[in-house]
Amino acid sequence: MGFLESRSAAEIPVDPRLVTLGLDILAIILDHRKSIDGGSADFVEQSLLTLMINILDQIQDRRQLGSESLGVEVLVKLIRSSSNPRTSQMALLFIGSLARLVPYAVLHNVMPIFTYVGSSDFQRDDAYSFAVVEKTVESTVPVIVQSMRAKTTSELSLFIEARPLLRIFADMAQRLPKHRTLPFYVHLVTCMGISDFLAPVAMLLATSGKKLKVDNDASRLAKSLVGRFEPALRLQVCARIIRLSFHSAD
Repeated sequence: MGFLESRSAAEIPVDPRLVTLGLDILAIILDHRKSIDGGSADFVEQSLLTLMINILDQIQDRRQLGSESLGVEVLVKLIRSSSNPRTSQMALLFIGSLARLVPYAVLHNVMPIFTYVGSSDFQRDDAYSFAVVEKTVESTVPVIVQSMRAKTTSELSLFIEARPLLRIFADMAQRLPKHRTLPFYVHLVTCMGISDFLAPVAMLLATSGKKLKVDNDASRLAKSLVGRFEPALRLQVCARIIRLSFHSAD
């Protein structure tokens, strides 16, 4: 702890091995958290995350991390177990920085990460929390989509591959503050790829069948989302929704 207290993150050398070491220390803290003072644990966790984010943000060549064993599962566990919103938000920012360099390390943990985001971070209606969520989407979703495209060969197969993740995002609409709902889905669709994902996202929102916190039903939210894009895209969305709807049933 003295090392963390005596030096700022900017003074720490850019050594990828420190990222691996930091994750190992986080794992130890999580295993013994019940016997550690809560304030001390929060301080160390946040200091380590700040240090590791600073290192990742200065690395340009992803090969510097390619040979390192990265325990991303530790971050998922930290996000789920921490009662400190700041710690969870910093862990999300770290995951976003990591996705830029080693996307494969993040891919297998995407579902629990966004399940957490949908169930907790959206309960806090403040600008910083929402900015963290948007940045996490911006840094991780394109990586996920690229992986999905590599495994699929058609519009339908891409939709089927993406549907579990899209349903997590669609369910978030019930917890989003009114004034953030539409901007979030515009941002999500833009990050995923408008041509491929505007129709699936709108379709899942429209068919959710649940009342939202926006004083509109799910269908009106979907219409508002589609209405934010060009008229030519709106026509394409209608045609794609008709095609995809035949295959949307489980």
